Amino acid sequence: VLHAATRLGITVPGDLSVVGYDDQEHMAAHLAPPLTTVALPHRAMGEAAARLLLDSLATGRTPPATVRRLACPVISRSSVGPAPIR
Repeated sequence: VLHAATRLGITVPGDLSVVGYDDQEHMAAHLAPPLTTVALPHRAMGEAAARLLLDSLATGRTPPATVRRLACPVISRSSVGPAPIR
């Protein structure tokens, strides 16, 4: 999106704000402009999955399908600007 915006003459964040996800640390911080992202809690996701698996093995039962929410912090960088004033 950042490259396409540049080719089209759209400035980020002046004309367009861009937010990514997963916070690829070796890429997001080094783009132009640095990309604001939502970080995925990979460790917490793995721990929660492992806990479900171990509990399932211990009880012999499949855990019920439920929504599990984990915090996903926003990593603010330079690709988001203020909302336009109309």
